[in-house]
Formats: sequence, structure tokens, C-alpha cells
Amino acid sequence: MKKHYLKHLLLIIAISMHLLASAQVSTYLKSRSYGASLSLATNGVGLEASMSLNESKSFVLRANGMYLPLSYSNYQMAFGKTNVIIDINGKLGSTGLYLDYHPFKNIFKITGGVAYLFSGIGGTAKVKDAVSQGQIVISPENVGIITFDVAPNNICPYIGLGVGRAIPKSRLGFSADLGVYYIGSPLVNFKATKMLEPTSDQQAVIQNNMDGDRWLPQLTFNITYRIK
Repeated sequence: MKKHYLKHLLLIIAISMHLLASAQVSTYLKSRSYGASLSLATNGVGLEASMSLNESKSFVLRANGMYLPLSYSNYQMAFGKTNVIIDINGKLGSTGLYLDYHPFKNIFKITGGVAYLFSGIGGTAKVKDAVSQGQIVISPENVGIITFDVAPNNICPYIGLGVGRAIPKSRLGFSADLGVYYIGSPLVNFKATKMLEPTSDQQAVIQNNMDGDRWLPQLTFNITYRIK
């Protein structure tokens, strides 16, 4: 019988603690200020939501998502006397969580965060015209095609500086941020077919040359609407 009452008591305590915690969270959320932004960045176009973490709004939490497709067809480049046609397809974009800190309680801010980058670019390259070797004429199809793609690591830390507030004092506000993602060494795939196949071993060379490109800068402009 005592065990039965003890179970009921523990259940009542657990429910009470849950209700108390829910009430505290609800009260905290209602006391915060919120903002919604339209973002235009070198990494894409997207939307952002923000929430103040304290009354002075010196700490603000932001979450956003950005996306921008890329596509270039029949882009021509000359390598010596050879004309090459390049088709490029890719995308820029990310989704991330960021923390703004206003150390002087004005528009200047320091930002740190982490993002999932799904940016990447790839394409194909082929000669435009037939290639002559002596009296032999080789069609572009028989010369071969080069395929390539480059992508950063997915999960990347971010640090930056900015001016403006994610939650403006007036109804509308403007902010600008300049920062960098640490993307590590970009991943490179490089393949060639037919007569160009021997150049496939250049993948290691290209990968090695890009090992130093571990930082991805980003410039962002936000137009923000203060919700509360």
C-alpha cells in the first residue's frame, strides 16, 4: 500500500514539475522580443528569425536559411588555339544558428555560430571544334569530356562582425554583417574521358592547390521587422 501511494506521489511531483517548467518557459518566451528578416547575402537569399535572450537585447539568437541556384550554359573559354565550352550547375545555401553580442549596447555586434552548408558547384567541359592532329581530324565527341565538382564541408563554424540590430528598436530596421565560415579543405572530384582521360590524375593536384582555401567569406544585408 505504501509503495502504491509513493508511486502516486512521485507521479504528482513529476506532473507538477513539468507544469511549472512549462509555465516558466511560456513566461520567458512571452517576455522576449522577436524579429523576422529578409536576407540578401553572397551565400544566397533567404529568411531569418531572431529572439532576444535578455531585456537589454545585448544577446540575440538568430536562425536562418539561404539558397541561390547557379547555372551557366555554353560558356566559352579559349585555351591557346582551342575553344572550350563549359556548362556549370551548382547552388549556394546554408541553414544556421547564430548568437549576436552587442558589447557596447549599440548597433555594433560580434557574431558566432554554426551552419550547415549545402553549397556546391560542378559541371562539364569539352572542346568546341574538331581537333586536328596532322591529317587526322578528331570530333569533339571523340576528344572526350571533363566533369568536375567542388564542395565545402557541410558543418562549418562562423564568426563575424556587424552593424545593426536583428531586433530593431523601431518597427523596421537594417543590418549588415561581414564574416567567415571555416569550411576546411574543399572536396574536389575531377574526371576525364577518352583522349582526355590521362588528365584525371590532376585531381590530386587540384585538391592540393585548394587545401589553403579553408575560409569562405560572407557579406549579408538584412531588412528586419520587429514582431514584438
